[in-house]
Amino acid sequence: MRLYRFEPGAVILSPAQPEAGGLYVVYRGMVRLEQDGQEVAWLEPGEAFGYPSLLGQQPPSLTVRAEGQVECLCLPPEAFRRLLQRPAFALFFSARLVERLRLLRPAVVSLPDLAQPAGEVAEPVVWLEATASVAQAARQMRERGVSAVLLEARDSLAILTDRDLRNRVLAEELSPHTPALTVASAPARSLPATTPLYEALAFMEQLGIHHLPLTRENRVVGLLTDRVFLRRWLQTPMALLRRLEQEGDLSLLEAYRERQEEVVRQMLAAGFAVQAITRQVSLLNDALTRSLLRRAEAHLGSPPGPYAWLALGSEGRAEQALLTDQDNALVYQDSAAQGYFKALAQQVVEGLLQAGFPSSPYRTICAEQGKTALS
Repeated sequence: MRLYRFEPGAVILSPAQPEAGGLYVVYRGMVRLEQDGQEVAWLEPGEAFGYPSLLGQQPPSLTVRAEGQVECLCLPPEAFRRLLQRPAFALFFSARLVERLRLLRPAVVSLPDLAQPAGEVAEPVVWLEATASVAQAARQMRERGVSAVLLEARDSLAILTDRDLRNRVLAEELSPHTPALTVASAPARSLPATTPLYEALAFMEQLGIHHLPLTRENRVVGLLTDRVFLRRWLQTPMALLRRLEQEGDLSLLEAYRERQEEVVRQMLAAGFAVQAITRQVSLLNDALTRSLLRRAEAHLGSPPGPYAWLALGSEGRAEQALLTDQDNALVYQDSAAQGYFKALAQQVVEGLLQAGFPSSPYRTICAEQGKTALS
């Protein structure tokens, strides 16, 4: 495989090409898939593209564009076709083809009602026998056109996704006869089907999962996925947060407020409740703060002891509006580590300032051993 680097906005694949130049795998950064100028999906490191064109020996159906600096590994077409002679390889990409073709359906124009119960937009559950092999699981996913199946583990619920097949089976060169339960994730995280959609999506984003079983009276009644309109709903601010984490470019912070405001405008135009909007704004700002904390730790070194960053005021109540000042606190265990945590707090506060959050009129409150001082 060859490594290719692409500049921000560069077109990697286009329907104008007679065929994809190979099987591409995102190595660093992210790429977006576009249809008729509209974004339909985002691909992260480890995800592949170009195979629908190679399997059908036809021009690419979607435009693939670099989002920021991108590096991709490319397997030549002839090598890809030779590998198709291996059943496991062919089975995997056949299953993925079904998933990718779903993106070619007409795009959803209106945003979903984020306050509605998540169970109302969930997909039907596909169950797999506990004794099934990974090959049987892949065939079931291909035939039913799904990207995940559920299994009953000994004492819990298990889930097997297309990513599990890629990362835990193909990448490890396991046999197609491997029991599916041995590579499934258990216990699978779940939420009640009555959970508001915006909370369920935020839960998925925080855990980094793409499939969420929904339950009613301890029984699974549906599977929420982040495909198509669900990914599109949060792709703009969340893509920015991922770029902040991956690239560490402080200049990206300047675009945060503008992109967040665009999401809020769309939600207002779609008639979402104020509670749903302020809840989402707060969750996004929480995610931004976590990203800034991780970056500060990477710059300063591992924290000398436990600490907690507290979000106060409107963000703490999950009622944050767009234009609000910072209202934070930092609690740490060891008073001797004050220098480290002061530097960490300063970096985070500066990052929030650059992202558009003005400083509070109250500069610093320090509390130690029951004594409080304002400076």
